[in-house]
Amino acid sequence: MFYSQSVNNLSLKPGLERKGYTVSNFLNREEVQHLLKLYQETPFPEDAVTDSPYLYRSDSSSQRQYREQVTQKLKSSLNSKIETLFPDYKIVNCIFIYKPQNSPPIPLHQDPSIVDETRHQSLTIWCPLIDVDEQQGCLQVVEKSHLITSSPRPHFVYTGSNCDPQTVSLMQQHYLTSLNQ
Repeated sequence: MFYSQSVNNLSLKPGLERKGYTVSNFLNREEVQHLLKLYQETPFPEDAVTDSPYLYRSDSSSQRQYREQVTQKLKSSLNSKIETLFPDYKIVNCIFIYKPQNSPPIPLHQDPSIVDETRHQSLTIWCPLIDVDEQQGCLQVVEKSHLITSSPRPHFVYTGSNCDPQTVSLMQQHYLTSLNQ
């Protein structure tokens, strides 16, 4: 697997290889506060809403300058930390995502392909800037779902998984793991 060559922190490798995800204390309290300040200094433009009316992504804005500003600020804040853990990776995109409190859950989905996953390994680093739990925004994953497909996946369409409804229902009932640590 790609992970064995490109992950410096040995404690991350087993989870990534076996389960497809791992949980780490990636940021300390001061670093989270710094990112919160960046978030507050770069409010979402009105057009940053996605195809879901309750989800805002900084990369959904039509304002190129805004998208580039967010990516650059986040890259400069996170780059040294990411390089330490993943020295052979390139940061492709950094975004803020905002989902209002009490909005419906996001349907089960796989994140979009950014690279040719038959040749390269992609990773998503998710850093909530608030405390999360099952009622307030925690990430849920399906173990080993990274093995389902390496076929290209389109940019986000939050209509849900491209799996058949019966498979999605089984995954939701028996295989979802909440990451609320």
